[in-house]
Amino acid sequence: ALDLALVQAGVTLGEALGREYRPVRFVVSTRLDPRRWLAIDPALEFKLDPEPDWTRDWMRELAATQRVRVLDFKGYYEGTPVDLEPDPALYREVAEAFPEALLEDPAWNERTSTALAGHEGRLSWDAPIHSAADLDRLPVPPRFLNVKPSRFGTVRRLLEALDVCRERGIGCYGGGQFE
Repeated sequence: ALDLALVQAGVTLGEALGREYRPVRFVVSTRLDPRRWLAIDPALEFKLDPEPDWTRDWMRELAATQRVRVLDFKGYYEGTPVDLEPDPALYREVAEAFPEALLEDPAWNERTSTALAGHEGRLSWDAPIHSAADLDRLPVPPRFLNVKPSRFGTVRRLLEALDVCRERGIGCYGGGQFE
């Protein structure tokens, strides 16, 4: 309906919201071995889900590619095929192995927060965000947010959250639901 209304009005979403378009940067979100992708295109960048079987050697090899941008701990998922049990040792090793990557959705408790101490500025949030009010419920003030429009329910709630992110200087990115 929104797309139809914009087409009928002859305006883009950016024009309707009074915002300019900026370049978009794409990364591959996969659970497959990224080296297979890099063999095809060495310039690709990735959003990956750390797995309990990742070894230090594997992480060093992957980090050496300098192509990993986001690591998603899936700390807020329950009862899904992508659930990951919060593992403070894995959190610490991932944070140290990938010093430039965002660390998305860590389960937050005494043990994991200790493991991620000093990396709070790289934390990003996704699954627990359904409205602008959720930003104030996070255990650490957000600097980054993976925005999934479908989680907000309405366009109004989505735009309200994006406005709050803009006001607070929270960097936003999207993806992970085949948008």
